[in-house]
Formats: sequence, structure tokens, C-alpha cells
Amino acid sequence: MIDMSSLRPVRFFVACLLLFQIVPSHAQERVASGREYMISAPTPEAVEAGLAILAQGGNAVDAAAAVAFALLVTDPQMGSVGGRSQILIRLADGTFVGIDGATQAPMRVDEPWGRGHGYGTIPIPGTPAALEEMVGDYGTLSLSEVLQPAIRLALDGFRIKQDLHGAFRSNRERLSLYPGTRAHFFKADGSPYSQGDIFKQPALAVTLQTIALEGAEALYSGSLADALVSELEANGGLIRHDDLAQYRPRAGEIVEGDYRG
Repeated sequence: MIDMSSLRPVRFFVACLLLFQIVPSHAQERVASGREYMISAPTPEAVEAGLAILAQGGNAVDAAAAVAFALLVTDPQMGSVGGRSQILIRLADGTFVGIDGATQAPMRVDEPWGRGHGYGTIPIPGTPAALEEMVGDYGTLSLSEVLQPAIRLALDGFRIKQDLHGAFRSNRERLSLYPGTRAHFFKADGSPYSQGDIFKQPALAVTLQTIALEGAEALYSGSLADALVSELEANGGLIRHDDLAQYRPRAGEIVEGDYRG
């Protein structure tokens, strides 16, 4: 066991939210096929996380949640623990279910808000609550079980590929502005990561481990909420405990129609 009590979980959470610019991937086109199931994700590590959960006996929803959590680790330029999730599930009987895990503006927000980057632009997160609801209502494994691949990826690290390296390079100046981003997106000596380096994120592992042990409520009314609010209050952020405590995912509106009959 690793003693993670001394690590501050929210530093990485805030660091991910501060990385606002999205850098597109230009990977070569690939074609794949499958007979029984298929997992598609932007990183191979996330695909492997989903496969591991299927091998463990989880269903498609469990695998999808494991993929989503793994992407928070391996694809940080596209999402984070503080991000949003729009979930669409087709059940075995053919019906569709939607879960709207959108982020929300803090109640103390002033217009204009949410432009640019920085502590003041951070919204109320939706992803942890939405994924927990998805697993609890439609999965067969526990939230803790589907989180394990992501936790291992954060602790053990993964090899940086071209697209993530490009994101680090493009956002280097912005990432250097904040203590959290400097600590987590640069090496200990302050130098940038290069393509092929192993990228470990122990503080993110603590955050995910806390959610695995305490549920998503840790982020909305528990220890992670306390750490997050403290960090944001000290740095001009707008989220407070009442913002987090009131958050609930909503039922997603399913839009259906016909196309050319």
C-alpha cells in the first residue's frame, strides 16, 4: 500500500481545470472491427481500461465508465475530474437513457464569466457525479472497481504520445502561470515533459482514490470539497460549499427523429 495521506488531492484537480485550450489530435486514420464488443477511445490506455473491466465481468456501462475515468488521466487536454459528461445509453430493450452531467456556473458569478483561464473561470464539476450515477443505475460493478484502472494509470504513469506532447508544448506558457499546473504538468526540476517520457500523477491518484473510497460525494460535500473550496477561496475562485452541495446530474433529454425515412 502507498501512504497517500500527505498528498494534496485538489492541486491536480485545479490544475486540469486551468488548462482551457483544446489541442486536436491528428493521428492517422485507423479501421477496426469486432464481433462481440468494441471499445473506442482517444488513448490506448483508456481502451485497455475498458477491456480490463469487461474481463473482470463488468458490463458495457462499467467498461464505459472505466474508459471515461482513464481518459481523465491520459487525455487531460480534453477533460478532467472537474469537467462535464453527456451520457447516452442504449439499454438491452432498445430504449435510450440520457444523463446530463454538465458543469454549472457558481452562484456568485458575475457576467461576463467563464472566458479565458484561471481560478475565476472554474465551474462546478459534473463528471464524477454523472459517472457515479451511470454505474450505480446501470452497471454491475462498484464505482471503486471501475476506478481502479485509472488510479493505476495515475500512480504508475503512461508514456506521453505525440498529441499530449503537442498540448503541453502549445500551452507551456499558460501552464507555467499557476502553482498547480507547474507542479503537475512539468518535471520536478521545472523542465517540460517530452514525447516518450513517463507521466505520473500521484496527486490525481489521491483524488481518484478518495472518490473510490468515499464516492463522488467526497467532491461535493466531503474532504475533496473542503480542499477545493479552500484552494479556490485563496486564489480568487468563486465556488463555495453551497455550490457543490446542490449539484445533481439531470436526466438528459433524448432527441429522436427520422432521416430519409
